[in-house]
Amino acid sequence: MGKAIAKVFLNSGHRLCSWHIGRNSMKYLVDLKSKEGFMWDYNNWLHRSESIEAFENRWGELQATYNIDDKHWLSKMYNIRHKWVALYWQDIFTAGMTSTQRSESINSFFDGFVNAQTPLDEFVIQYDKALFARRNDEENEDFKTLDSIANYYTSHPIEKHAGEVYTRAVFNIFQVELRESDSMLAERVQDGSENAKYIICNETVMFSKDCIEDGEPSATCSCKKFEREGVLCRHILKIFKKKEVAKIPERYILRRWTMDARYRSSVMMVETCNNAFTPLMKWNAQYMCFRIAQSISSLEMYEKIIPKLKDIFEILGEMSSAPEHRSCTGQNEENQEIIGSSSCLALSSEDNVCGSNISILDPKPIKSKGRPRVNMRIQSGIDLQLLAKRKRTCSRCGGKGHYMTTCTFNPA
Repeated sequence: MGKAIAKVFLNSGHRLCSWHIGRNSMKYLVDLKSKEGFMWDYNNWLHRSESIEAFENRWGELQATYNIDDKHWLSKMYNIRHKWVALYWQDIFTAGMTSTQRSESINSFFDGFVNAQTPLDEFVIQYDKALFARRNDEENEDFKTLDSIANYYTSHPIEKHAGEVYTRAVFNIFQVELRESDSMLAERVQDGSENAKYIICNETVMFSKDCIEDGEPSATCSCKKFEREGVLCRHILKIFKKKEVAKIPERYILRRWTMDARYRSSVMMVETCNNAFTPLMKWNAQYMCFRIAQSISSLEMYEKIIPKLKDIFEILGEMSSAPEHRSCTGQNEENQEIIGSSSCLALSSEDNVCGSNISILDPKPIKSKGRPRVNMRIQSGIDLQLLAKRKRTCSRCGGKGHYMTTCTFNPA
């Protein structure tokens, strides 16, 4: 796959999944984990190396200390270190992703909707339900982002500016970096009113005031967090606060992280009638009717509102009979078959809303196609081992997988 990606996607970078590497390390590092101090040195080598040079030096020490030969799995992984070690990918934007999220996110996407026993005809229906649930979650998150006000940790204007432009999720990441910057000390190692160099927690920050491109301040950090994730790191934020920068420079605001990234397009795509009316709109209409009923608290309000509602129902009746709206009312036709053709609703200024001559028919028998009760995804051997370890032992019979209250063993 790596060779094919290099030929087809010339400007892309192919790397190995960190999640799968972690899973494989559980199998291939069993002999080394038993040695005292190995895991500490292993984590220091893999996660705490400040540079590529330090990473390679620590590998030599690790190899010599624990007698790791060239045929060992860890040596083979070191030979392809440029495909999975983060130090070799600091200048490539990955949006914080280090695992094969395309396949893993799809598995999570279908959790609760399908399982290994779902037939193909039900899979299509469940797929539509999963897709609608995901879009509904996105709309809810967009609503919370646009309708809520961010909780600010400080009174610094740069935090307020971030709360105005970023989404809730990205603002939380930014706020963590801003909070951590308060506990850091910046040491200037290069003087200059316009350009300066600082050392912050072993990271080097180059600050430039009034950059040539757009007249805004500029800064680069050796940790390369902005280059990888698109969010300013705590080291740059420390210098920005020190230099009294009130707003995030425009070059450091990625459009994909902003509130209006989804709705900024000037050309609005108009959906067809079959896709325009969603269950969320149906629920909204029902909620408005509920609000009207709850708000009427006197006879005077009732006499003013009911005639207007009657006019609205007349307009709806005329629109429903129009040819361009008939395709959108398929659900109403199905409901008509269930309720009966003689049903009608009458509105009166003297009586409450009531039904006359309504005959309720038996519902059509249909197989329930709801969510599966449990997730039946095929599990690997490691997952089964971990699951077996988590099972409790019955105090009555000593078996696993059930409790004393559900035990069927009868000692008598």
